[in-house]
Amino acid sequence: MRRTGRVFLLLLAVVLSSRPFAVFAQDAVLDELTADDEFRWGVTAMHAGRVNEAIASFNRSLSFSPERPITRYWLGRAYYYAGFEQAALDEWERIAERDGATSVLNTWIERVELEQGLTRERLGDEVAPGRYVSMVSLPGEADGLEIFRSPTMITPRDDGYFYVSSFATHTVVLLDPNGVRESVIDGGIEGFDLPFDVAILDDGSLLVSEFGADRIALVSPAGFKVGSFGTTGLGDGEFLGPQFLALDGESNLYVSDYGNRRVSKFTVDGEFLLDFGGPMRGFDGLVSPGGIAVLQDRVFVADTDLRRIVAFDESGNYLSQITFPLMQAPEGLSAFDDRRLLVSDGNVLYLIDVETEIVSVLSESADGRRFMGAAVDANRNLLVADHDSSSVLVMAASEELYTGLNVEIDHVISADFPTVFAAVTVTDRNGEPLLGLDESNFRVTENRFGTGAAEVVRAGYLDGESAVSLVLAPGIDPLAAQTAALEVYD
Repeated sequence: MRRTGRVFLLLLAVVLSSRPFAVFAQDAVLDELTADDEFRWGVTAMHAGRVNEAIASFNRSLSFSPERPITRYWLGRAYYYAGFEQAALDEWERIAERDGATSVLNTWIERVELEQGLTRERLGDEVAPGRYVSMVSLPGEADGLEIFRSPTMITPRDDGYFYVSSFATHTVVLLDPNGVRESVIDGGIEGFDLPFDVAILDDGSLLVSEFGADRIALVSPAGFKVGSFGTTGLGDGEFLGPQFLALDGESNLYVSDYGNRRVSKFTVDGEFLLDFGGPMRGFDGLVSPGGIAVLQDRVFVADTDLRRIVAFDESGNYLSQITFPLMQAPEGLSAFDDRRLLVSDGNVLYLIDVETEIVSVLSESADGRRFMGAAVDANRNLLVADHDSSSVLVMAASEELYTGLNVEIDHVISADFPTVFAAVTVTDRNGEPLLGLDESNFRVTENRFGTGAAEVVRAGYLDGESAVSLVLAPGIDPLAAQTAALEVYD
């Protein structure tokens, strides 16, 4: 089920504004009043979810005042929500052609064009993304309080939050999408010994590699250390400096064992399955295994000192390796999407297409930073662990950075005025939702004056299971109706 960025705000209405109008000839005045009434009923119907009624009202409003841009804008929104994307695009382009384009209108036009594939040549899957630039640097220390130090890896959650493995403070820190510390996991009485990486299990539990203790810790969803597996040694299931972690589609765990120059594979319960990475036919063996990523049923391992990315199958058989002259010391690996690897290499982030082996530079810093690990978060930003400067960088594609966000008020419920509920969706330029927003991200104004703080009473991205009911009228194809319902559910 796709999570949404919709949030429900509790607002306090302070002032009701009235719209003055001039006195014209009687017929013109009546037309304007009727157009206003129909427009108002259309907006009310939209907020109540009655899209077809809204379309009828907006069209009636336009019959009395044909060139009113605000009405055509809302009619376009109604068409869009009803599934008539081309009709919506026609209305919005008509406004733009008459010099009525605004940033909001342009965002809607671009969204529909993207959905229809009209700009796919520019932004399609075959085109590598542009350079990523830093939006903000989250320091490990703020107001004299140490939050994390010498981060090694970032592990995003699907709600916009993310874990930072704080190597030097022996903790794992959970930050919210705004970079505010939510909690600290310290390993309880036993503690963590140089935690290096975190893997998230389906039930919300965590697996934490402890570089100093040569073990993997199991942490409950509530943040309590409840067990561990592994010990110091050279044998099966033993470690000499476990570092990076990765999970495959069967929830098996891969651990890069730096001191033993191998990768070990376990079940999530800690049962040892196999290890690999030693010399074999056609392969001279790993020397300094680092980051791991599982992509397309292949296990990719960064061999740092030999400046290469080595591919194995999930049984540990050697497949191939990727090298290129500019790669210096690759460490962290993660999946950028379903076919591309994100590689952290000193002060550079690379993107490698594992099918074509085409390499592109996503970001490069000239100030001596050390990008130990990076990952894509739920909001499609890059989160980068800068180990040497003890900071986390939040990066966005350069073409996204200056386009802004689109805030849509989907519904307004004012039956209990002056208490007003508003359903708000915040999306990027591609219509993708922004997750993890809270009260601090919203400022509600009326006529540019603040109306007081809004309260987020429910967030769509935190919704659990959803259900869809189908009521079929005679003559409706059940299979087509079920398909439509699944599209809505998704």
